[in-house]
Amino acid sequence: MSNSTKSFLRLSNATGIRRFGEQLTWIDEPDIFHMRLVGTLEADDFRKLLNWMVEWGRAKPQFFVVCDVSQMATISHETRQFSRTRGRLTPVNAVTIAVGASFALRVLAEMSIRARKAMRLPDIGEFVFVATQADALLEIGKRRAAEKLDSTPQDHSSK
Repeated sequence: MSNSTKSFLRLSNATGIRRFGEQLTWIDEPDIFHMRLVGTLEADDFRKLLNWMVEWGRAKPQFFVVCDVSQMATISHETRQFSRTRGRLTPVNAVTIAVGASFALRVLAEMSIRARKAMRLPDIGEFVFVATQADALLEIGKRRAAEKLDSTPQDHSSK
């Protein structure tokens, strides 16, 4: 099955599909917000996309943002400026998993995160970088399993 067929099948089962300029988002309930960033990420589109994500995730105790950046060419100056002034890009209950980030984008993100910490700016949230969509889903599975273990009551009675 080709990648485009797999993408179509995945989207056909998704809910909440929305487009913001070239950018596409969809939801896999109960807790995955997908975004596919394509071409140049413009500030107005990014702002609207983030507002939709925050609105959707507001009532969730935790959710995952799977962000496919493999087709993103660049981030506009206005978008970079908006990102600097916004503070946190994602809510505290979100974990962002970036899929397909180039080496340059990963380095830029790491440098930005370190610079924000050094300047004591608000944390932008937890980011994980993975190579593929399948890796993102594995990461989510690991985190769900760890959360389940953490929330399981422990029996400390002696026998």
